[in-house]
Amino acid sequence: MVLVELDEEIVHLLEMFRSARCGRGGIALVTGPLATGKTALLHVLAERAEASGALLLRASGAPAERTLPYGIVGQLLARVEPAEQGANRVAAGSPGDVGRMCAALLRSAARRSVVVCVDDAQHADAESLELLTRLARRAVSARLLIVVAVGAEHTAAPWCAELTRLPHARTVRVRPLTRHGITRLVRERLGGSRDVGTLTAEIHRLSGGNPWLAGALLEDRRAAERLAAGAPGGDLPAGAVVGDSYRQALLACLRRGEPYTAEVVRCLALLDECPSSEIGQAVLDLPGDVIARRLSELHRAGVLVAGVFRHPGSRDWVLAEIDPGERAHLHLRAARALHDAGRDVAEVARHLAANGNVEAPWAVRALRLAAERALGEGRTRRAARLLALAHRSSADEGEKAGLKAALAHAEWQEDPARALTHVNELGPAERRGLSARQALAAAPCLLWFGDTGGVSDLLTALEGDGSRTGAVPAPELGLLRKWLPSLWPGVYRLGDGTADLAGPDRTSPEVIAAEALHAVLSRGPDSAAAAGAEQVLQRFRQHDASAGSAAAALITLVYSDRLPEAARWCDRLLGTDPLTAVSTWRGVFTAIRAEIALRGGDLRAAAEQGRAALAGLGEAGWGVAVGVPLATVLHAHTARGELEAAGELLGTRVPATMFRTPAGLHYLEARGLHYLAAGRPEAALADFCACGDLMREWGMDSPAVVPWRTACASALLALRLREDARLLLEEQLEVIEATSAPRVRGVTLRLLAATRDAACGLPLLQEAVAVLETSGDRLELGRAVAALGHAHRRLGDAGTAKAMSRRAVHLATECEAAPLRRALQQHRRAVRGSAAPAGSRAGLSAAQQRVAVLAAQGYTNGEISQRLYITVSTVEQHLTQVYRKLSVRRRVDLSAKLRSAVGHG
Repeated sequence: MVLVELDEEIVHLLEMFRSARCGRGGIALVTGPLATGKTALLHVLAERAEASGALLLRASGAPAERTLPYGIVGQLLARVEPAEQGANRVAAGSPGDVGRMCAALLRSAARRSVVVCVDDAQHADAESLELLTRLARRAVSARLLIVVAVGAEHTAAPWCAELTRLPHARTVRVRPLTRHGITRLVRERLGGSRDVGTLTAEIHRLSGGNPWLAGALLEDRRAAERLAAGAPGGDLPAGAVVGDSYRQALLACLRRGEPYTAEVVRCLALLDECPSSEIGQAVLDLPGDVIARRLSELHRAGVLVAGVFRHPGSRDWVLAEIDPGERAHLHLRAARALHDAGRDVAEVARHLAANGNVEAPWAVRALRLAAERALGEGRTRRAARLLALAHRSSADEGEKAGLKAALAHAEWQEDPARALTHVNELGPAERRGLSARQALAAAPCLLWFGDTGGVSDLLTALEGDGSRTGAVPAPELGLLRKWLPSLWPGVYRLGDGTADLAGPDRTSPEVIAAEALHAVLSRGPDSAAAAGAEQVLQRFRQHDASAGSAAAALITLVYSDRLPEAARWCDRLLGTDPLTAVSTWRGVFTAIRAEIALRGGDLRAAAEQGRAALAGLGEAGWGVAVGVPLATVLHAHTARGELEAAGELLGTRVPATMFRTPAGLHYLEARGLHYLAAGRPEAALADFCACGDLMREWGMDSPAVVPWRTACASALLALRLREDARLLLEEQLEVIEATSAPRVRGVTLRLLAATRDAACGLPLLQEAVAVLETSGDRLELGRAVAALGHAHRRLGDAGTAKAMSRRAVHLATECEAAPLRRALQQHRRAVRGSAAPAGSRAGLSAAQQRVAVLAAQGYTNGEISQRLYITVSTVEQHLTQVYRKLSVRRRVDLSAKLRSAVGHG
């Protein structure tokens, strides 16, 4: 019981009691907002009255007893005469009983003081109120005090107005606590000299000055402080703590309200908006003025502020108190009211989903429209829930088929395996009955799991059947045809989808992304395609179609060797909400990020992100696309020297149809590299050649996608077929001549150098290093630097070789490429244990070796001086010494002699 800031009111009541004891009776009307201290005042007066020996008669009104005649009188009569007799006589309701009751009370007041306390008198029955009014008129000359507590809005009631007009009547008003009062309450309850400014402010904000709520908040604070005292480091912040005491007090406060208060507050919680509108009236089936009075009562009581609950948890607490069946009924009424008022379909669907069992056609239609909206906003889980409810609720078989197709489309973005189940549940007849848009919605799921026949049938039907409802514009159908050759080149050839798309859709991100990906697959790295890809990413809109276009744009940047740009955009997309909440797209973008890391030489990140992508959807959920993250992880483990882990991945079952997609190309390359590292070059060569055959067959022979020729050359070199390797590598250089592919070019030059002697291979390796410096691939740069160091050492330039070796070891360590690092370290140990370099044995200095190598390659003295930044005279002097030491007379003999002197390794 909170009595803070009630001192003056208590004084008034005690003064009236003293006057009554002296024979000057009176009546006090205690009024104020809900739960602000009226009952507490009556309690204080009752205690004082009983302590003084007065006869205390108490009663309390209740809404359920309002129609019970003489219900309040019966409670009062129990203290005047034996309960059963008195109650029975009053229940009879005869005028004589009422007269005898008044007489009995007045006789008692002649002997000793009588105090009559009636709480919540607004709920009293009419007969009892009449008796109280008659008794009040006679109290002026009796030792009788009548105290009636009534809600603030009822003071204008006729019986209440009549009481207040009596000359010996007095009104005592209670009000919500002020901030000063709450500060006093805090100090009384919590004690100490603490700074209570923050706590006071928060309690006032959460309670609105309602002493019941304020006291409950202090109880929660005290309980939290007790818990914190027993926990290490358990300091609490200075503000309020909202706990179970506040929850219980709030709910109890609402239960004590006027009739319909509970219903109004439930409606407020249900609609999450002020129920005084037409919507609220329809849900509650109550007049607007009744709702307005109840809302006003709740505001005065401090429960609401500006039409909303003071604490956000209050809404859930109120809803939890409603019986589940009643709550479902209210949600359905709310949905109908919102629908009839033309309100936002998302609001309607929220209530339908909460109801969970709808049948009316208007409700199914609303759920479908809301699901389409949710899909457009990237909220796929919500869309799937709404579509599932609509499908369960619909009684129309044709409509159910369309909803099933839409559900498959939504589920594909969350759980592709579950989406496939929905598609498979659609029989041939049901599929034929789908509208054009519904049929196209099922296409991504069919493609994802390799049902290209189903997609082809769908396209044929759409293009040949003009009777379908929901016709799809030609650009939309053409867009799907444009995507298919890029996604499924083993079924739809590049070029099949290159026809121009009519209409304004040509400038849409979807069209631009499709054309950019088509360009880079068919022609290799393309600056215009890369620019288009960045344009798509800049226009990203966080929904399904936009996410697919963004993924294609990222792949375009990757295949264009724009790794820094691709990494930046991919990281930005992965940090985008709600996109990252969609499992499928999160998996796709994580897999792309893993491939970017792999091509940049970050093997650890490639393995970790690739595994994260696989785990996100599971092997079954990836469909034919599983080859992309699987290949990345397999490639990364192989490059790290983790052949056992890589071998385990080869046990993963992959769909056969995967090898009709680009994912299959990446998988063949990664598997071949693993075979090569495991000492199986023939098996590796078979995979690499199969990859090349497919790429040429599909018309996507772009080394930026998969450099199958360099892969084949690696296997051929392992088989000591250097000439075959050289032919392939030279062919590769011709293929990439017209494109900007620094990564592939650098690798090609490094391998081409391995087909030649050290002297002839040196400039190739120098160019390879220079090109790879700009590619962003730290692993391939490390391999090229290592090869360049070996070449320098074979040519006798030990100083340069040592510096190159150190850098190569650093790059290998940075990339965590254990095989490369081990090979470098073994080579260095072998060099330290061997005799002097071959060049030294030939008697050539490092400077003489450099001049000799360039002269052997056919450079003139002037060209050598420019390349080495020395004078022509110095070149001539070095060559004179070289001729003498190698015993040659002509420049044309220099190459053979130099090769003989330094050897090949």
